[in-house]
This record gives sequence, structure tokens and C-alpha cells, in this order.
Amino acid sequence: MAFCREPSDEHIGYLRELIDAGVDLDLVDEQGYTALDHAVFNGDALSGRLVMEGLRRGPNGKTERQLDVMVMEARGACGEKEGQYLHSPDDEDKTQYRRMIHATKELLQLHPEVDRERLGIWVDYSSVDQDSPSAGVNALPMIVAECDAVISLVDNEYYERAWCSVEIAFIQQLRKSYHRHLWYEHVRVSTDVVSGRGKDQYVLREAPTGFEVSMARNKLS
Repeated sequence: MAFCREPSDEHIGYLRELIDAGVDLDLVDEQGYTALDHAVFNGDALSGRLVMEGLRRGPNGKTERQLDVMVMEARGACGEKEGQYLHSPDDEDKTQYRRMIHATKELLQLHPEVDRERLGIWVDYSSVDQDSPSAGVNALPMIVAECDAVISLVDNEYYERAWCSVEIAFIQQLRKSYHRHLWYEHVRVSTDVVSGRGKDQYVLREAPTGFEVSMARNKLS
């Protein structure tokens, strides 16, 4: 971290040696910052690229790495009936659950370097106390920043939800600043596009980098 905090040609050389030796780049200093944080704060592109390469390798130079994923769902897509919210955001067919499983499998196929035994998943509805959500909502910036990837279970109302828009705004800013966070949309598409068999199905696709979040007309629920 010290070499990223004060970048120089000499420190870049030391940083290369540490990364080649398999140093753990996820360690934090006394203020809670990582080596990548300091590289970004100082605007040093070279040390940032070196740290990114080291993070992709993982500790001890292993190609397999841990991946922490945040799964976001629009409350009400399946859990709303006749204007009343149900106790679960899912329906009787467990549509959202099945989508999470499918999206996770697709993510692992896209990133074979990820060790599936070290895959962590944080689900917004399940991980935040719905009866007293203030603490969970206040922690959202930290939670999103700690995740390597975000999967949005997109439906017709997803981008109209203020909750989802806040999370998206965070991940968009992280992508622009660090260039290491991933954001995917799990969406329903016509198989005329996918396979031509005339039946809709879900696919996982990378979310647009230039997506603009508008909060003006979003629903607060």
C-alpha cells in the first residue's frame, strides 16, 4: 500500500516484485484503504494496472480468485398483488430465485477464473431488514464497493425503483473510478434473437457503461 500511496519508478519496481511474489492486495491499512484505493486516489495509472493484474491473479499468484456478487431485485415485480406487498418478493413459481441461480451460473461461465467455492452472494431484499431498513440503506455505498460484481434482475419496473437506482448509481461510479467492478443485467429476451425458437428466455449481459440514472420520477418503494 505504501508503494501505491507514494508512486515512483523505484516503488513501481518494488510493487512488481511483491505482486509476482503473490502478496495479498485485498489487505487494508489503518484507514480501511487498499492498494487499489491509493493508486486511484493518486491518479497513477501504472500502479493501478499492476494492482489490477495482481487482483486478477489472486493471492500467491493463483489464477482462481474469490468473487463477491451483489444481486439486486425490484421489490414488487413478483411480490406485489392488487396493490399489496407480500411477505416475499418472489412468486409461487420462485421466479426470482430461479433467475438468481441462472444468473450466477452464467456469471461463472463468463469468468472461469473464479473459484466457485469462494463465491459470495449478497441479495438486497434478503440481506436488509425490511422492517427496519435504515441501517441497511445507509450501508449501501460500502456494501456495493465491497462487491466485485453486481447482477440486476431486470423487469418492467426495475429502473423505476428508487432503491435500485441508488444501487446502480453507486456501481456506475465505481466502474468509472476503478475499472474493476462488474455490472450485469439479467433480462428476458425473445429467442428470435437468441435461438429463433419463438419463446422468451433470460440471459445475462453486461450492463451499458453510459447508463444514466434518473431519480426524479422513481418510486420510493
